[in-house]
This record gives sequence, structure tokens and C-alpha cells, in this order.
Amino acid sequence: MLATDELSLSVRPLFGDGPGGRALGSALAPSLDRVLGLNQIRGVYRDVISRCEGSFCQRALESLHVSADVTPADLHRIPSTGAVILASNHPLGGLDGLILLEIARRVRSDVRLLANRMLNAFPELAPDLLPVEVFAPGDPANMLALRQSIRFLRAGGCLATFPAGEVSRLRFRDGEVSDGPWSHSVAMLARSTGAAV
Repeated sequence: MLATDELSLSVRPLFGDGPGGRALGSALAPSLDRVLGLNQIRGVYRDVISRCEGSFCQRALESLHVSADVTPADLHRIPSTGAVILASNHPLGGLDGLILLEIARRVRSDVRLLANRMLNAFPELAPDLLPVEVFAPGDPANMLALRQSIRFLRAGGCLATFPAGEVSRLRFRDGEVSDGPWSHSVAMLARSTGAAV
């Protein structure tokens, strides 16, 4: 997936493997990569992997000039042992996952994030993920992630998740940025595993 310090992240595969898809992908991918900010993401990634100190999440947040300030009292609310689910809203996209992992890791090392499978493009982050296909709710990968989550929680792990399953967005009717409806899967995971939430 990586060639030295280059992140393999592109919209090109979305156009398919057929001759027409490859031609269209070759023509449009560079422009779409720029519009979607993938070139900037690659630049930040190069900076992150050039840093030597800290976890991938810590280095990424530092590179982005983001800090996660949490009071000791709030950190103390995260159980240091036993099955626990950290459920959060999702206003900032990938930044939310980095922050949630970094904060939880201040308390315990056994943290995994239930997150978009596209984040597996970052090899340093992949071991921390239980990947789901957010754009295809019926995808078999989602059932696998659910079973892995249950096993992980029953073994006493800490699972971080965004129950809305997508990034918050502007709701014109309400005039606010908010999460979509939260999935009932977090409650199901908690009930079936006895995990604290």
C-alpha cells in the first residue's frame, strides 16, 4: 500500500477496472484528488510519518496543530479495565477518531475504533480499527466487524464508536450541524456484552 512515505489514497478505484472506467479514472482522478483534498492528506501523512515521538494519533494531531484537552476528572470517567464502549458524536470526520483514540489511550491501551474501512489506507492506524463499510449498510464486512466487536468487548476491551455512522452535517431545516440518527447497534453491543457505555 505504501511506497516509502507515500500514501496510496485515490478516487481512481471508484471508476472500476474496465477499460472505460480506467480511462475515465485516469482523466478525472487527479482533479478529483485535488478537489477532495487528497493531495493535502498525503502531505500531512508525510509529515506525520517523519515525526519520531508518540503514537500515530499523537503525531497526526500534532501535525494538524490540534490538541485534545481533557480534565483529569473527565479522564477518570473512562474505566481503566473491563468492557466499555465510548460513544461519541462525529462533527469533524477523521479528526474525531484520532482524538477519541488518543484520549482513550491516556487511560488504557486496549482501545479499538469501529470506523470506516477507508481508514485502513493508513497502515499505522489499521491495527486500531474494526473496519465497517459505512456506505453499504448490508455489506458482509459490517457483520464481521460486529462479531469482532462482540468478541473484543467480551474479552474486556474498550471500543470507541460513532453511532451515527457518518460525519455530522448541516441540517438546513434545523439550521444546525448535527449527527444523523444514532444506530441502535451500540445499545445492542452493550446489552449483549455487559459493556459499560
